[in-house]
Amino acid sequence: MEVVELGKKHSADIEELLRKVWLSAEKYPKKWREKRTLSKEAVEREMDEGCHYFGVWIDGKLAGIYKFIETEKGLLGEQQSVDRDYGRTGVASKMYEHFTREAAKRGIPAYVNILIKDDAGLKMVNKYGFLKKGDKYQQIKGMWVQMFEKCN
Repeated sequence: MEVVELGKKHSADIEELLRKVWLSAEKYPKKWREKRTLSKEAVEREMDEGCHYFGVWIDGKLAGIYKFIETEKGLLGEQQSVDRDYGRTGVASKMYEHFTREAAKRGIPAYVNILIKDDAGLKMVNKYGFLKKGDKYQQIKGMWVQMFEKCN
């Protein structure tokens, strides 16, 4: 299983995966889920603005994606999305490994925001050595998150 950078030619596949994953992610507020179901045009705009999408393909199907962008704080990873058909296959772990390596290559911290009630997300940041950074906060009204950072 390999994590590869995705380009505009993959934007329809990304859109399809985001819709499948986020519309059913009921632990998040509806407004947030709708915001995360990007159209292929929105994905392409983000790519033009410096956002990098990465994914894992299994048997010709996009099984998972995440994106990152370099900020003044470091490398922000977000919107990790794994097709439920590929849950518990190591896809999420492969993407976290890739993300932390990318930050290390650049010599900057990796950071993510995790929903405070997301057991899987919390398990993942603990597994890869991320530490809490600051206090929890509302990313949108009613959605509490905690920032985690991994310094290299």
